[in-house]
Amino acid sequence: MRLVALTFIFLFGLATAVSAQSLQPGTSWVNEGGSEFTISAVGADGALSGTYVNKVSGFDCQNEPMAVNGWVDGNLISFSVRWKNANKDCASITTWTGYYASNKLYTDWDLVYTASDTGLPTHLKKSNVFHPK
Repeated sequence: MRLVALTFIFLFGLATAVSAQSLQPGTSWVNEGGSEFTISAVGADGALSGTYVNKVSGFDCQNEPMAVNGWVDGNLISFSVRWKNANKDCASITTWTGYYASNKLYTDWDLVYTASDTGLPTHLKKSNVFHPK
């Protein structure tokens, strides 16, 4: 019985280590819209930084690398983009929250912005699946 428990603990730890390795610095991900998310750094505390390039038509700030900040905790991930850089200010923020499994990132995202036609705050919610680039 003890051998079974030790084997389970070892395999569980190994699976966790393998999944966490895929959320390491230098990994890049592409979603179904062609947008690219790259992890540049993950601190010892799980703090994440990187870049995001929006490739989805119909949305502003396309093809502009934007700073990403977030968190990694094992196979869990959350990251945000304030859609503003030296070239462009889209006055919006998106946050993705999800997990890594089967060599993919499964996320739900929330975009908040001020609508140009009404001047009112607007909120969109959808999902993305990211694949390794």
